[in-house]
Amino acid sequence: WHLVSPKPYATWLAYDRHLLARCDVVLRVPGYSHGANQECTFADERGIPVIRPRSTEPADCVAAVTHFFSN
Repeated sequence: WHLVSPKPYATWLAYDRHLLARCDVVLRVPGYSHGANQECTFADERGIPVIRPRSTEPADCVAAVTHFFSN
């Protein structure tokens, strides 16, 4: 989106938080991302579950989500 509609970082983070507030759960794929870390903190503070798979492999992500919803 930034390429199409350039905005300051804080604007995008506020937009992300607006969307996250509507989420039932968040999938946090491993790897460093300052923005993703902030989004997960936002979710944690609001009691929105954050699923954290073991790796970025699609099978691990699917397994983590499946495990979350089967419990």
